[in-house]
Order: sequence, then structure tokens, then C-alpha cells
Amino acid sequence: GYILTDQSARFVRLSAQYRNCSTLTLEYDGIEVTKPVGRVAKVLAYIRDNNHHQDIEAEEVERAVGFKLRQIKNGLQGNWDLMMLGYDYEPGGKGRGNKARFKWLG
Repeated sequence: GYILTDQSARFVRLSAQYRNCSTLTLEYDGIEVTKPVGRVAKVLAYIRDNNHHQDIEAEEVERAVGFKLRQIKNGLQGNWDLMMLGYDYEPGGKGRGNKARFKWLG
């Protein structure tokens, strides 16, 4: 089925719960396309649109969204929408090789 809406954020969380669900943006003259609002929503949108089906380093996501993820790690850990995309956020720890990442759950 298809749903047409002028509020782009309306189905961001809902579409994350349905694997292989796709959303498309239709641009029209005089109607501006809105981007996700909020930091967690921006991270979810990036992962949804660039799903690698493997672990993703947090640095890659930080470069894409333009902010450090440690500022919102509480909003990412145990995030239901992120798990519905097939990922879990693992914050980095001290020491070499303990970088933050989004672990692919499959």
C-alpha cells in the first residue's frame, strides 16, 4: 500500500519497525522537503537509508550527521527503533580497540 503525507517525520519511527519498508520523498515546486528533526532521529534516518547489514563504526555515522554520538548515547542504548533496524548501539570504552559502534543483529 501507499501513504502520501506532507509531514516527513510522521512515519520515521513506524517505518523502522517494518523491515524492507521503503519511504520515498516526492519533491514538488514550492513545497520544501523537511529533514529529520532531533539528533536520534537523524541517526536513525542515516542508518535506515545506508543500511550495511554489518557493524557500522560510530565515527562513520558522526561524520554523516555532523555531531558526536556520545552526547546522545543514552538515547541510542537500548533504542527500540534502532533494534527494529537490526542494530544495537555499543558505546566505546577506554583503551585501544574499544570504539563505539552499531552492532548488526541480523
